[in-house]
Amino acid sequence: MNPTQKLLFDYAQLELAKHFEGNTDKKYGKIYKLTEDNGKILYIGCTFNDLDTRLEFHKKTINKNSFKDDNNKFVKHMRNIQKIDGEFNMKIECIYEREFNSRLDIELTEDYYICLHNTINNGLNSKLNTTPGIIIFNNNKPFEEQYKLISTWINDHYIKTVNFRKFLTENKTLHTNLCQLDD
Repeated sequence: MNPTQKLLFDYAQLELAKHFEGNTDKKYGKIYKLTEDNGKILYIGCTFNDLDTRLEFHKKTINKNSFKDDNNKFVKHMRNIQKIDGEFNMKIECIYEREFNSRLDIELTEDYYICLHNTINNGLNSKLNTTPGIIIFNNNKPFEEQYKLISTWINDHYIKTVNFRKFLTENKTLHTNLCQLDD
C-alpha cells in the first residue's frame, strides 16, 4: 500500500464518520484473518458477530452446494483441503475491532486490510467489497480525481441510506422483518 492510498483511505473514513456520526444503528465489529497451521494469512474478513459464529458460518458455506460459491477462491481452496484432510484446519483471529457507523464502514476497513496483507494476489480473497475501496486501491487515476470520486460516492451513498431509512420508518412491518435477518 502506498502513502497516497493510505491518505485516501483515511479521508474516506473521515467522510463516513462525518456523514454517519448520528447513526443510532452503530455496531461493534471485527476485522479478522484466517490462517493455516503454518501461520500464512489466507483470508481477511469482517463480521459483527463473534469469531466462533463467523468461523462456523464459513464451515457451513464450504459444505453447501451453491453455484455462486463454486468460483470463489476461498471456498474452492477449503473444499480441496477438506477432501484431503477431512477437516477445516483454519485459525480465526481478530486483527482490528471497533464500533462501526455502517456496513460500508466495516467493509471499507476490510478492504484496507485485504490490501495491506495482499490477500487478493497472495491469498484467498477474490475481490474488494466497496466502491471506495476499488477507487482507492485499484485505481491509477490522479489523486485529485480519486478524492472527488470518493467524496461524491460517499455523499450519494449517504443520501440513499437516509432515503431508505425514511422508507423503512414509513413501512414498519418491512423494517421489523429486515431486522430479523442474520449477519
